[in-house]
Amino acid sequence: MIDLVVAVLLTLLSIPIVFFTDGPFRVILAVLVLLLLPGYCLLAALYPSDRSMQRAQRLVLSLVSSLAIVPLAMLALNFTPWGLGLGPDTVAVSLVILVLAAVAFIRRRRLPREEWPHFSLPRLRRPHLRGGTRADLILSLVLVIAILGAGWALYYAVTTPSHEDAFTDFYLLGREGLIADYPTELAPGETGEVIVGIVNHENESVDYRVEVFFEGELVEEFGPIGLGDEEEWSEEVSVAAGAAGERHRVEFLLRRGNETEPYRSLHLWIDVREQI
Repeated sequence: MIDLVVAVLLTLLSIPIVFFTDGPFRVILAVLVLLLLPGYCLLAALYPSDRSMQRAQRLVLSLVSSLAIVPLAMLALNFTPWGLGLGPDTVAVSLVILVLAAVAFIRRRRLPREEWPHFSLPRLRRPHLRGGTRADLILSLVLVIAILGAGWALYYAVTTPSHEDAFTDFYLLGREGLIADYPTELAPGETGEVIVGIVNHENESVDYRVEVFFEGELVEEFGPIGLGDEEEWSEEVSVAAGAAGERHRVEFLLRRGNETEPYRSLHLWIDVREQI
């Protein structure tokens, strides 16, 4: 049972290390848990007897099985409030490992002790290619490269933040905080109020600037507005009507950092009518 005990201990050890430490050891342990242990515990539950398969086959199939289990666990995790990340991924896969290890332990206890898998450190010998064909060598190399590539891809996926979904919400609301009641008709000299808001979903801190234009002329400016990820800013802005006329364009531009091109833009059309 030593193999299942080691699997459970490594799994339990990985959780506090992932959440409370930093550095390469944290990632190495997480990748080990994600790449090897899920498949190993699955095979131990399905094939508890040592006579079911050879040790080398069990190791290779453990890696292959893990590559099938982990994406399914992450797919399910993606639809939860926690989303994907090194921490949530490790916890989800750890739960899968613990359940499979418990099933494997129960099934193995029902077998005679001599059928339990026994593991020992292999004797190191100089490798030789005799007895194997060139096709066997090529397939072995392909398998090793595939395993290393999968490990690197998993390492990159869990340690690199995704920027595909990075964006900024830039919105206008009426003075009551609703998507309605925008000022669309004013008298000369009258002012109308709107609420301008920004929500940062860029996965990093960003400095913003907001510029308000009336018929192409800058009338008000806000910033720099420093927002961390998921932080929000809003401000009530008064728009003063100019000379009488129809469809005056009031434009709100959002600039990010030192960028010269607007990042987002919104506008209103206001009619300015003389009082009768």
